Amino acid sequence: MFDVVTFGGASLDIFLKKIERQNFENKNHFKEICFFLGEKNRVEEIFLQSGGGATNSATTFARSKLKVSSVFCLGNDLFGKKILKELILEDIDFSFASIKKNILSSLSVILVAPDGSRSILYYKPEIKNCPLKPPFSKIKTKWFYLSSLAGNISLFKKILDFSFQKKISLLGNPGSQEIVFLKKNLNYLQYFDIFVLNQLEFSKLTGIFYQNEKEIFEKIKKFNKGIMVMTKGKFGALILTKKFFYQIPCFPSKIVDRTGAGDGFASGFLTGIYFLEKKYPNLFEKKIYWKNPEILFEPIKFALANSTSVIENFGAKTGILSYQKFKKTKCFEKLQIKVKKIK
Repeated sequence: MFDVVTFGGASLDIFLKKIERQNFENKNHFKEICFFLGEKNRVEEIFLQSGGGATNSATTFARSKLKVSSVFCLGNDLFGKKILKELILEDIDFSFASIKKNILSSLSVILVAPDGSRSILYYKPEIKNCPLKPPFSKIKTKWFYLSSLAGNISLFKKILDFSFQKKISLLGNPGSQEIVFLKKNLNYLQYFDIFVLNQLEFSKLTGIFYQNEKEIFEKIKKFNKGIMVMTKGKFGALILTKKFFYQIPCFPSKIVDRTGAGDGFASGFLTGIYFLEKKYPNLFEKKIYWKNPEILFEPIKFALANSTSVIENFGAKTGILSYQKFKKTKCFEKLQIKVKKIK
């Protein structure tokens, strides 16, 4: 029996830092990193670490002493073996994952700018060459954590249906192709107990301008009665339940690398919810947080602490906190979370 089973991607991330390059700003005021063809450009620092939504989130759960299994697809190659070695060291089960002999594992090359912003070159095998076919009948767990499936809509729907049939709680942090599907099928939002997207992704899902947050939430809550989380980068986050609206500020930090920040926030929030359910076993069934909104403060604070620690380090996993370490930290106690009752 697992506490959480995560679904999504697994990749090897190669970070290139301190690159000899030319910096430009185009006519739309977007920054560009430019390389001239035929030239060699020196890289002074390089850093390798596994990434992907399935393994990033699983690392948060594992470091917090939850029993976790991660479902993904890899090639039986050098990159894949490096990823699996890291998972073994974190005590993350991958018995439901697909390891294929004749494909290459996912790979990302991340060009990191001094301010922590980055450009990513990535390779992913096609779904037909790397299908995910988890043995659902063998999976026993309290929670599913569903991240990007790279457009595998068939599996996406199977996970939703299975979680509903078996009464497995579900957090969704879907990718761009799943968002396109959900936009056309908003009724599927009812399956999620917790639904997490960033501000622009919510805009794409609803077709509403990203700054019209009230309108976005008004549309979504017609289809979802759970907890909706909108991350906003340096502007913090917003959370909506049926009864209350939460405004979460951004915690001051020195940004080194933004890779994995979203995974850190979503998995941190679910970790906090998991421990909250130890105190309130009927948290979702009886919607206890409707009567006492402040009980969500601790999961919110851990989500913010985890994502903050992630962006203060290179790689999506380096800075991941354990819930136990967070509980001993005092710096987030004074975080001002504003709660407004919805009329």
